[in-house]
Amino acid sequence: MFTASYPAELHAEENGKGFWVSFPDLGGALTGGASVADALEQAADCLAEAIAGRIARGDEIPKPSRLRKGQHAVGVPLYLAPKFALYLLPAYLGDAGERDDADPAGADVGGQ
Repeated sequence: MFTASYPAELHAEENGKGFWVSFPDLGGALTGGASVADALEQAADCLAEAIAGRIARGDEIPKPSRLRKGQHAVGVPLYLAPKFALYLLPAYLGDAGERDDADPAGADVGGQ
């Protein structure tokens, strides 16, 4: 089943002042905040930037892994979810969803 949430891990800063968040599925996506609530709010922005950047570069976006004990689910923001879903569609459809002459919305653009 498709989900638009990624697991995030919350870590206490070594100095005891704040928290940092990492996304195991999205290497390099890191952020932080002064409190747990602030760190998780920042995590939503970080996730959006990580996904949007991968789409803009044409990079592969890994499917979200299952949430494990101690992790927090961070959702892909609603404004980005449709583009995210269309970008992942070929991976979910396999070879049947890949056509060189079609755009992600299904409109034939090959012959014009």
